[in-house]
Amino acid sequence: MKNRPIISFVGLTHLGLNYLAAASKKNFQIYGFDTNKLKVKNLNNGIIEYDEPGLKTLIKKNEKKIFFTDDFKKLKKSKLVFISKDVSTDKGNNSDLKSLKKLINFTIKFIGKKTKLIILSQSRPGFVRSIKYDHNNLYHQVETLVFGNAINRAVKPERFIIGVKDESKKIDSDYLKYLRTFKCPIFKMNYESAEITKISINLILASTITTSNILSELCEANKANWRDVIPAIKLDKRIGKFSYINPGLGISGGNIERDIVTTIKLTKNKTPSNILLKSLIQNSRYMKDWVYRIIKKNRLLNLDKKNSIGIIGATYKENTNSMKNSPFLELVKKINKLNKIFVFEPKIKINFKKRNVIQINNLNEFFSKNKVIVFLRPFGNIKIFEPYLRIIKNKIVIDPYGVLKEKSIIKEIKKYYTLGTI
Repeated sequence: MKNRPIISFVGLTHLGLNYLAAASKKNFQIYGFDTNKLKVKNLNNGIIEYDEPGLKTLIKKNEKKIFFTDDFKKLKKSKLVFISKDVSTDKGNNSDLKSLKKLINFTIKFIGKKTKLIILSQSRPGFVRSIKYDHNNLYHQVETLVFGNAINRAVKPERFIIGVKDESKKIDSDYLKYLRTFKCPIFKMNYESAEITKISINLILASTITTSNILSELCEANKANWRDVIPAIKLDKRIGKFSYINPGLGISGGNIERDIVTTIKLTKNKTPSNILLKSLIQNSRYMKDWVYRIIKKNRLLNLDKKNSIGIIGATYKENTNSMKNSPFLELVKKINKLNKIFVFEPKIKINFKKRNVIQINNLNEFFSKNKVIVFLRPFGNIKIFEPYLRIIKNKIVIDPYGVLKEKSIIKEIKKYYTLGTI
């Protein structure tokens, strides 16, 4: 840590903790600040509320370099201060930038005039430039975390996207020293370009997801198999082996749909743009009903106890405890009054007091009780299901993400449904 600047992260949310942990791995002395005294207390006691693989372990390993506090006067020690609060969204996926600006203005009161202030939180174009702080010392660093793989992406970033007041502005030496420890490309651009870069990434991902879902539906209607098509497509260099072209149940989580909503507002007078963007949301909502349509097609919507439905996976993706825009929530809304629902979800405790939903994390009991089994999200470790394949064979299995990959198993299942094939 010799000759390295002290770095602070303000906002100990999922975003802040992952970037903080990554910085500690690079041997910086780190301060973590939050206005929530209970959160700070819990962190100092080793309690982390976010279920992110590797996060707790990395913080524990570097605990001597990390100091959590709610005493903002200690910000004076830092040369680099990152604003790292997660930006929440309302039911309409509108970003709450008021609370973010409030935190920024509060932080500014405690830092020196020459302190480098870096906005890590996601914002819309024009937000960073609106901050009343010396723009020579104000930066925007685009975050590119992915729930479930956040630590890996924070420790080994693909690149840094840095927003400055204008293209001629050089990045401060202390800040540059920090960035270079990660040994990845650095893209410098003005604030607005950096803000739009983040939105662009998410919109291109949304477009890819939507296109994949349209094509998977085309395969279903024409006796083709989209999963056979995918490997051939990925070998086209214009698309690439890392492209996200797997079919799915719409756009889950909070970030991508939020950016679509933001862009719709920014392009409100551009009719063609709005039509395209709105279609992304419409397709997402249509795909979230895919499982429901299969259940309805099989006439399984009734109160017959024999037609109970077992749902595997309530979070919106694996390796996270977030249910934001999860397909599970949409499905439960439609069927819980007509069917008893059992759910297997080892990541979180689900409590639906007024709904016909019961959590069972004993897999033998879970599979035995249900006529219909729904794999509602991908699972990296499918071995946990292997001892129960004998039971599964006698069920109606709805597996949109193709969790049961083995074709010999699938052939023996009574009725099997997956995205992209009949």
